[in-house]
Amino acid sequence: WRVGNGVATIYEKLRAYNPTLTLVLSDAYTDSFPTARPWDNWLQYDDWLKSEMADLQKKQIPVTYWDVWGEPQGGTPFRGTYAQLLELFRRTYTVIKSVLPEAKVIGPSFDDFEGTFAGMTAGQLILDLDSQFHIRLDGLAWHELSYQNSDKIVNHVNSLRSFLSDKFPGYTPELHVNEYANSADHHLPGHTFGYFQALQEAGVDVTARACWPQVPPSGTQWSDCWAGLNGLLMQDNVTPQSVFWL
Repeated sequence: WRVGNGVATIYEKLRAYNPTLTLVLSDAYTDSFPTARPWDNWLQYDDWLKSEMADLQKKQIPVTYWDVWGEPQGGTPFRGTYAQLLELFRRTYTVIKSVLPEAKVIGPSFDDFEGTFAGMTAGQLILDLDSQFHIRLDGLAWHELSYQNSDKIVNHVNSLRSFLSDKFPGYTPELHVNEYANSADHHLPGHTFGYFQALQEAGVDVTARACWPQVPPSGTQWSDCWAGLNGLLMQDNVTPQSVFWL
């Protein structure tokens, strides 16, 4: 499960199933992405992160993966500079590891494998974290949301592994496609099966379905991010949609 705001409420519904949790820290930090400015007071951000971790430990909510910022160059934009984004990763990684040395910190969670932030690719961000701060993330994460043949995922993973082998011999982080399927095809069983096949063939370690707004014939919009298990069920959380059976 990949969650942000409301993690405590969600986890209470899942506790009996011993779920694996990815916490999207940017979602937990603020729901006002355009105005979020952690660089204005880094010490306040550090204190918030320590407090968040302490609260989760007190409530016995086990987070396996700490996702630094979801879609910094996309749907939930990071409004600072590239240097400030690097600093965000540095501080987040350092604070988490100081409290939980075995924790797994992941990123950069770009909403497009080939996307950029301030002209910098995810690969460049990974290189700069290593060269400037000697930080290597425990997992490399990105989204596969574009209108594409799902086989392209295999090409992306192969190119990433080639990049890592060339630049970082011996560095084998987990690979997370932490949102997949676009709004047009995430309800279609055939496309979903294609994603399953591609993700398995590529050997991705962790995946999560994307979620999207829905506009039914009645015209009343709702979001399957908050009901219906990312499109498996209708808004009532009971009625199966076709992809549920797959």
